[in-house]
Amino acid sequence: MVTEIKRYLESYIESLRVEKGLTQNSITAYAQDLKDFLRHSNISRVVDLEFKVLQGYADFLSPLKISSRQRKMTALRQFCKFLVREGGCLEDPTEGFAALKKMKSLPKVVSEGDVTSLLSIVNQLTDPHGIRMNALLSVLYSTGMRVSELVSLPFSASPFRNETHDRYLRFFGKGRKERVCPLTSSALDALKAYLGVRNHFVSSQAGEKWLFPSDSRVGHLTRQGFAKQLKKMAVVAGLPPETLSPHTLRHAFATHLLRRGADLRSLQKLLGHAHITTTEIYTHVNDTEMRDTLLRSHPLQLHKKKNHDK
Repeated sequence: MVTEIKRYLESYIESLRVEKGLTQNSITAYAQDLKDFLRHSNISRVVDLEFKVLQGYADFLSPLKISSRQRKMTALRQFCKFLVREGGCLEDPTEGFAALKKMKSLPKVVSEGDVTSLLSIVNQLTDPHGIRMNALLSVLYSTGMRVSELVSLPFSASPFRNETHDRYLRFFGKGRKERVCPLTSSALDALKAYLGVRNHFVSSQAGEKWLFPSDSRVGHLTRQGFAKQLKKMAVVAGLPPETLSPHTLRHAFATHLLRRGADLRSLQKLLGHAHITTTEIYTHVNDTEMRDTLLRSHPLQLHKKKNHDK
């Protein structure tokens, strides 16, 4: 039997797909978190969404990490706001509910030297898989795009899709917002070389629509598949594989640009962040690096170390 609140949940999940334009991974995560809440609270009517029910669920989540609790409660808050908009609730039951504070963790960043070493090694590969990896890494580090955006690029996004070549990738990114990402000369060269072997990876008619096709269920290279190949390349390049992931390369792109003088607003646009506060975390990364440099190199710090060593 489909209860009243489950009907609202189905409508909410559909709105995430149609109105918000979220990725399937995000939609699945929201749906699972809310189903977990309904399973625990055992309520069937919207009117049963009372403060004490929310408090009981928050207490139930207390053994989890703060990040997990925050995510689950955020999903519940957004659902309640939807209920108010749709007329299911007169008031938002989560209003005034104490937010779980979460310390922002600084993103892990690999050095410019490590990225250069990795790209240098990959650039020497001549087999189709190596040429594709060179294109993937070059485009990723050139644009800082999300890995989900990279692997699911349509072929129509390619700057070589027709005779009027340009230096940009044009596509719809997170939230179905149009993104225009400029490419460096090295990324353009790597992408052009890859297009010469792209047919090696087209295993079906459905794969024709993707820039990076594969024989996966979705028809294009998956995030997991790319990450696995990247770990292997890290080993070849003599880098610790645990320090490298598609996401850390996105962070590296942002941090390295900021270090070289890029302004936050430009960086926000390049990364596709909806809010500047998200981009500002990279200033904290550079602050940490500056602090470490100060403690390592300042004359007074060096004098203190010499005295300590005596």
